[in-house]
Amino acid sequence: MIVLAGWLLTSCSSVHVQYDRQTDFSRYHTYAYQAGKNNIKGLQLGESQYIIREIDRHLRQWSLQPVRQNPDLLVKVILNFHKRVDVYKGYTPGPRRTQSKEGKVEVRLIDPRTSRIVWNGYFYLQFANERELKTYVRRKLDKMFRKMPPGINLPSSSGK
Repeated sequence: MIVLAGWLLTSCSSVHVQYDRQTDFSRYHTYAYQAGKNNIKGLQLGESQYIIREIDRHLRQWSLQPVRQNPDLLVKVILNFHKRVDVYKGYTPGPRRTQSKEGKVEVRLIDPRTSRIVWNGYFYLQFANERELKTYVRRKLDKMFRKMPPGINLPSSSGK
């Protein structure tokens, strides 16, 4: 039972990254969000804004700079969440209910010249409050953006 629980925690907490191994990532220096193409479902405005600010922070750590026109990369963010209600029956009278949100955070980096996805990362997330959202998003984005392709310009303070 303990082994099974450990496997479930590991699989649910993992992040997934894919990138085009033929792409020369050293030529990318700027990015912009793909206008009108971000899919955000099931989150409050503040929750989605926090996730996007964290994505920005990580892209800047890759030495990419945001621009308004002619970016080297387009960023597409897909946040697809729904409410989850768990009901527990225990020794107390009546069932106990807990509410949370669960869903998927996905970031796609697209080369605007070819319209090809050159980097894609995603993870699944469940949170019940703002503190959990901030803790889990930061932790998972840190893990996801550490899986960077060769050629990305990292600041020397990153330890790489």
